[in-house]
Amino acid sequence: MKSKDSSLYQKFLERILFFEFEPGELLNEKSLAEEFKVSRTPVREVLNRLQWEGLVRIIPRSGSIVTDIEFQKILYVFQIRLEHEAIIGRLATENVTDNQLKQMAEIKKECLNLFQNHTPKELMKIDFHFRDVLYEATGNPILGDISRQLYNLTVRLWYMRLKNKNTWKDEVQLMADEIESTIDMLKSGDTEQVAGLRQSWLRKNIERMKSQF
Repeated sequence: MKSKDSSLYQKFLERILFFEFEPGELLNEKSLAEEFKVSRTPVREVLNRLQWEGLVRIIPRSGSIVTDIEFQKILYVFQIRLEHEAIIGRLATENVTDNQLKQMAEIKKECLNLFQNHTPKELMKIDFHFRDVLYEATGNPILGDISRQLYNLTVRLWYMRLKNKNTWKDEVQLMADEIESTIDMLKSGDTEQVAGLRQSWLRKNIERMKSQF
């Protein structure tokens, strides 16, 4: 995808994940092209990609609709992600660099800085950054791309939870704890321990997300 189209894709993706394009919302190709000052061709290409990724459904002669959050489908994705997290853990343990560990430690600090400020979008961006570094640490860009796609299919459920001020501090602390424990385990060099840890955190997340439905 061209650089300009990639930027447009990222903007559309963030709008979907942050509920600026809400589930079930009809997206008009012409209106989007006018808003972003581009032709309809790149808009159509981005929408086609988002349909392939499961975030948009294109209806002929009607437009594109943001997919609903269907819990059963999300559970299916979580099943796949559990296996991916184990692979990510093993490969990251074998390939992580000191610089990547330092980056993760800085991300943890950024996370804790949000403790008193209810800013769901910022916490999600920090989470994306952490995962980008973790995926990079695997040394396998294909695994990273697939993992991001799967994560995007489930993360809207977490964003719904983040909007609840009553659970905000718990979510910030849990994320900081996840980052810290991941760093500690990566330093240990035990591939199976890290694989199990990554799966354990995802299982905890699944249990919390179930409360949304």
